Amino acid sequence: MVSYNEFITPEKDAGLGLIYRLNGLNNMADHHAIAGHYDDWNIVLDRIYVSLNFRGDIDLDKKEEVTAGKKEFDYNLNLFYNKHSQEISKWKRRFFLVQHNNKNDSRLQQIKSNWYLSLQRKDIFLKRAMNGLKLYIRITEGSPGSATFGTFGKK
Repeated sequence: MVSYNEFITPEKDAGLGLIYRLNGLNNMADHHAIAGHYDDWNIVLDRIYVSLNFRGDIDLDKKEEVTAGKKEFDYNLNLFYNKHSQEISKWKRRFFLVQHNNKNDSRLQQIKSNWYLSLQRKDIFLKRAMNGLKLYIRITEGSPGSATFGTFGKK
């Protein structure tokens, strides 16, 4: 009989932990989005972003050596993430400014809609990044066990 320790290596265990963490955070993000808690939704998306930037060791004494593919991915992740975050911040500021000045302003609903759409774009972007890194529980599988573990560990 194969024991847990023979099947699960520290690398696999850490990988599964990250996958479950990210999927748990995605569930929280969905909950906040559905409830209309935009600030909470954004905070959870920020936590997902931080978790996606887990790769690589940092050595403060020497220059970081990275492969071109990793450097390009990290650059694009940061570039797009910052763009989405700035857009969210812009719509949030506009919403509260208009709401503070006149709660009956007809623009409030449109501004809130734009704030929602900018959060939605950030959410979709992060989910695509997770999927590209194979850090998402698979969408369709024949059995619940396969959906949970997918082809993890198989070559």
